Amino acid sequence: MGRFCPSYVARQRVFLVKCDAQSVGFITFHVTKNDWALDLIRHSENIPDGAIHAAIVTAIEVAKNEGVRQLSLASVPDPRFTPKFWANSRAGLTQFKRSFAPTWAPRYLAAPNSWFFWISGAMIGLAIHRPLANAPWKLAATLKFIMQKYQLGFMRSRLHR
Repeated sequence: MGRFCPSYVARQRVFLVKCDAQSVGFITFHVTKNDWALDLIRHSENIPDGAIHAAIVTAIEVAKNEGVRQLSLASVPDPRFTPKFWANSRAGLTQFKRSFAPTWAPRYLAAPNSWFFWISGAMIGLAIHRPLANAPWKLAATLKFIMQKYQLGFMRSRLHR
């Protein structure tokens, strides 16, 4: 879901894929002391088959050697809950990640009510496919308002327990 930005990539762990001394691709991970999460995969058209797999295997080995407790290959949509037209276009991503024999864990989208649930889901989708920097300023302000309202409501509910 990430987008390439040199200053953004500079803060990540980068694994280059080289072929005949030429860079033909790379993968990046968000890194904390105990966790890594796959972010970007970028490659040229002439990358050898299996090269990205090899880069991820290398990253997994490096993380293990550095004592990283958890490495995430990032999320994929659950085909059981995804519209067929969209799930089919993501089947290759699921197959790719499945090839590393991951431990699958559910991830959640939470909101205080169904209205905010659908709005926040749509806003996340828009942010992925059309970053907010390119969206109308009102849309960005709406997202900020929704997120602030949800966070305040969440914090109040936690305080009243």
